[in-house]
Amino acid sequence: MEGACTASRSKRNTYFLSRYGPSMGRTNTAPPNWLESRTPTIFLVAGVWFVGYAGIKVTRLVTDIAVPDVVSVSVGTLGLLVLAFGLLGFYPRVRSAAPRLARAGVALTVLSGVCSTALLVVLIDLMLAVEGLPAIPEETGQGIFPPSLGAVLLFITLFSLLLGFLLFGVASLRTGAVPLRVASLLLVPSIMWTALFVMHVTSVDGTLIGVIVYPPIAGAVFTIGYRLRTEKASCGHAPSSVDSPA
Repeated sequence: MEGACTASRSKRNTYFLSRYGPSMGRTNTAPPNWLESRTPTIFLVAGVWFVGYAGIKVTRLVTDIAVPDVVSVSVGTLGLLVLAFGLLGFYPRVRSAAPRLARAGVALTVLSGVCSTALLVVLIDLMLAVEGLPAIPEETGQGIFPPSLGAVLLFITLFSLLLGFLLFGVASLRTGAVPLRVASLLLVPSIMWTALFVMHVTSVDGTLIGVIVYPPIAGAVFTIGYRLRTEKASCGHAPSSVDSPA
């Protein structure tokens, strides 16, 4: 961990000096990237969120409690939007060593965030149209949007975020910009969402798919947040090489 912190500090210091030059020499640290600094918290929140989402799927599968699809889809979509924000925090770490992968990852992640936001708008419109919690897809034609739009937006959201995690995971593994375990865990959502699409094609029950797919995603996402926070805390207590008299 100490070696990783040293390498991380060295990269940050090199970036800082190259960008701001000697005139900023009296400043001890580079201005923090707002999103990067909050990535651990975002992933921790997303991990807990998807534990709850998996709980909804389990409840629907093993009990007689009726959970409307619009509730399940809304909760899942909000979780995907949170994850998209968190994933963008990896861009500053990998952009120098893997610029193409980083830019492609950003583009796909932003696309996922835009589509998930649009899907939430569609769901809100649907709930307002029926003045309650409608069944999906039976009542999707009652809003101002066409019935197929929600399904298309959900597909694009999931698929683009799948590719975003894959690209940032590969970039992290290639560059060593994040700890190896974190880089490996970034691939877990991609693997599980790929399994989700395969199971949908093979006509596996949608609720069962959620029970299979989302607990591993929740565990991986939460662990990423925890490890990033631990790394941040360890690096934060280590002396900065800029401050060193050497």
